[in-house]
Amino acid sequence: MSALDRLTRGGPFKMLSVLAEITSRGAAYKFLAEPWADTTHELGEVLAALVGYIARKTREDILGRTAAGRERARLRGVKFGAAQALPEQQSQALRRRQSGERLKSIAACFKVSSTMIARLKPKASRNAS
Repeated sequence: MSALDRLTRGGPFKMLSVLAEITSRGAAYKFLAEPWADTTHELGEVLAALVGYIARKTREDILGRTAAGRERARLRGVKFGAAQALPEQQSQALRRRQSGERLKSIAACFKVSSTMIARLKPKASRNAS
């Protein structure tokens, strides 16, 4: 991807308005890595607008495929988000913490960080938040 591609993701009309803003201030857009993208020539403006259309269409296609993939995964029962640490041992770790055992000691036992142990909350308050 190039800087021009990012600049043109809004589509050809957005790209043309950006180019109009640039030229209204007496400047021109000339992308050194892509010599054809030179707004000092009329053909460069047309090509930049075309790249804008292609970039917008590509972005729409990516978003559509991603959304469809998420929906297929959701229908298969895939759970999104980070996996819950200590799913079965949370109550045991929480009891040890509430009894006054040091966080580092509990964390070492379950092979998690002491921050993870510090964040554990009783089930009643976990459902409330």
